[in-house]
Amino acid sequence: MKFKQFIQEKIGINLDVRFQNPQYWFMIAIAIITPIVSYLGLNVSDVTSWGVLIDMLGQAIANPYLLVLVIVNVYNATVDGTTRGFKDSQMMLNGENSNDLMEERRELNERLEELEEEIKQQQNKEEE
Repeated sequence: MKFKQFIQEKIGINLDVRFQNPQYWFMIAIAIITPIVSYLGLNVSDVTSWGVLIDMLGQAIANPYLLVLVIVNVYNATVDGTTRGFKDSQMMLNGENSNDLMEERRELNERLEELEEEIKQQQNKEEE
């Protein structure tokens, strides 16, 4: 069983949808970099070369406390806070996004307006 499939079926997190979202990657980057830079007393402007970045990540991996901070931050960035437990919402598990739901809502509102108009016409016919 693939890792992503296992995560979706057993834990209830749809990684495919998250991995396609640039916002998720931004949150993960912040979740990793912020505690490391803060703990090491650096500024983001101090990371001026790949060597400094690799050294900084090495220090983070070697420090159990800092590693746990990073893991907790990644957890917080990954778990859907609007649902109970670890699972994603049904919308997320189905791979839907808010644009899909907005389109569906618009279509339902149009159909509702059509039905209301039909009811009014029927009532007018009955009154005549």
